[in-house]
Amino acid sequence: MKQSEMTHRIIASIRSDEGRSKAIWKGMTLETVFQPVFAVAQRRIVGVEALARGVNHQGTPLLPRDIFPSATTLEETVFLDRLLRTIHLLNFSRIFPDPLWLFLNVDPKAATSGRKFGRFFQEILEWTGVDPQKLVVEILESAIDEKSLLTEAAAYYRDCGTLIAIDDFGSGHSNFDRIWSIKPEIVKIDRSMILHASKSMDVRRLMPEMVSLVRASGSLCLIEGIESPEEGRIALETETDFVQGFHFGRPEIHPDIATGFQFERLLEDIQNADPPQKDSLAFSKILERFYSLVDSTPDKRQKMTLDGLFSDYPCVVRYFILDDKGQQVGVNMDRLSFGGVDHRFRPLMDTSRANWSHRAYFRHAMGHFGHVHISEPYLSTTGVHVCRTISLAVNATGPIRVHCLDLDWPLLSQRISL
Repeated sequence: MKQSEMTHRIIASIRSDEGRSKAIWKGMTLETVFQPVFAVAQRRIVGVEALARGVNHQGTPLLPRDIFPSATTLEETVFLDRLLRTIHLLNFSRIFPDPLWLFLNVDPKAATSGRKFGRFFQEILEWTGVDPQKLVVEILESAIDEKSLLTEAAAYYRDCGTLIAIDDFGSGHSNFDRIWSIKPEIVKIDRSMILHASKSMDVRRLMPEMVSLVRASGSLCLIEGIESPEEGRIALETETDFVQGFHFGRPEIHPDIATGFQFERLLEDIQNADPPQKDSLAFSKILERFYSLVDSTPDKRQKMTLDGLFSDYPCVVRYFILDDKGQQVGVNMDRLSFGGVDHRFRPLMDTSRANWSHRAYFRHAMGHFGHVHISEPYLSTTGVHVCRTISLAVNATGPIRVHCLDLDWPLLSQRISL
């Protein structure tokens, strides 16, 4: 295949130095570093992401934020993007054995406008000898405004034989509509999400749902930017497929791919470490008192209060009973001292005619008679706070009844490990 004019110029800009390929660009010397990508289940490195580094003519180290602004026109942007991809491919082919993925970033402008400057990708794969099936092409979804251009770019690289990854998902204008339309094999969750989750219980609660939706859409999930054990714990809570970040491995010219043991140890440290100041027996004590409510007669129950029965567990905020159709029997027993009620939502708080048959905690209790179930966190309409509900269906002394106990999730998560 005859090389295009730009491809020829790119090859002419590459130098070999100490067994590594480097590129010369506007007085800068550019090279590749690789950051490991780990598979959680496989407990080992399954790929590396290629990242650009450089030095200027004075020897000052350069990061990508210093390099990319030097391209001031569309043609220069496409050229620089292609130049970097070329040295990444060359260095990858020299360093890493099978089987390993190379995660390869593509500039959004190059992805959508590169064809204006002639062929490149298939030419450079042929020249470097890299099998396209080893590549995961990362496209920054939020930087491409037109959905059709994004779909077209993804289709092109997939037709070349590569996998497609959507990069930095969860930042900017990222949305699931685009995930569903282009069906990437991998979605990379941006570091901003793990950072927010480490500071906000609400975001932390939503992270598993985001990962679940990514995986339900037919994509594998990678959480990037993990820099601490706590962020690692949050990532593992989500059932993500892959992790990446400084905590597991920093970008290096020649990373040690035989670090599976070290990665496994880090995972075990994260998984085995007890959350600080959590009461491992608290949930069983709450259940014991819940059973006392269930076993009490209606007359005896009327004399009980949640404030008294659960005085040492302020996370217990509401008790109520449903019939076998999900219809509420009587009114709520509320914790009078609970401060989580938002009175702007008073129209929702009368539950005397409420039917909760659509709730998972009711359906699970009816489907597993006599067994306690605790729901996933959800927003309660009766108190307008995030809660988890314990439910139990019984009929020992009469008609079927489903007994339910609401636990305030923020208070619960501070005190109890579930």
